[in-house]
Amino acid sequence: DTLAAFRAGPALASTALRARPQADPPLYIGIAGAKRAGKDTLASGLASALALPCDSFAAPLRQFVASLLGLSLRELDSRKEDTIDWL
Repeated sequence: DTLAAFRAGPALASTALRARPQADPPLYIGIAGAKRAGKDTLASGLASALALPCDSFAAPLRQFVASLLGLSLRELDSRKEDTIDWL
């Protein structure tokens, strides 16, 4: 349509151009609750039912900490309840 309007030259004023479609704003759903309350289970169910991607807030933080400690994510997860001796 735009190319046809360009070729129309002086007749451009009479050619209706389509408006650019508006993009939908991203959808963010936050879930809060106590430990072991089922937040991940609920998030997975919602993501599946609504065909949405599912990610956690802590995922990038876990990746960062794992890289700092030189561990894989699996190793980090297996040690997440270990006490860290900071001194």
